[in-house]
Amino acid sequence: MSTDATQSTVTVAGRATIAISPDIARIRMVCQATLPSVADAVAASSAAVAAVRAALDQHGISTADAPSGRVSLTAQETWENNRSRITGYSAEHQVTITVRDLDAVGTVLADVIAAAGDHARLYGVDFLRADDAQVQARARAEAFADAHAKASEYAQMAGRSLGAVLAIAESDAVSAAPMPRVKAFAAPMAEAVPVEPGAVDASAGVTVTWELV
Repeated sequence: MSTDATQSTVTVAGRATIAISPDIARIRMVCQATLPSVADAVAASSAAVAAVRAALDQHGISTADAPSGRVSLTAQETWENNRSRITGYSAEHQVTITVRDLDAVGTVLADVIAAAGDHARLYGVDFLRADDAQVQARARAEAFADAHAKASEYAQMAGRSLGAVLAIAESDAVSAAPMPRVKAFAAPMAEAVPVEPGAVDASAGVTVTWELV
């Protein structure tokens, strides 16, 4: 809080956090293959992606909910006799999968890892809200109310009242933060993975300046 006797203003920061239940999960995985030739590495990673998509079809998950992401090809090198020598090539194909049935996340996760086999690299499972616009608006409203309550207290202490709002600045981006995640690893799975979504926080921060009257 800050006050300026000359300008007769009070500036206060307000914050709010709302815990909500997630309604979707996003699986972040990569199909990676390292082989002696470029063609073999690309073919193996592509085959793994195709197998993952076939597994997703069994769960009714379309390509729209499992778009391709980063695709890369890098040379694997070793240093021998003061010279660099290429030992193979690594092809990677990223796939981000949106699962809209939270009860199926563990099974979907197990199935896509099994489909990709040794080419699977799992980088996490994020839980979030598909459409959090209303929750974000509520968080902003509560943050503003928090700032107003604080400013009213300070104004009363100073024997003044709040007048018009002179400035509003959002001090924190409003976001729904993913909570639980699964560690990155590469290993075959035979059973559904126990995954608990927990809660998602939507937060907001605002700094407001009022005239003191």
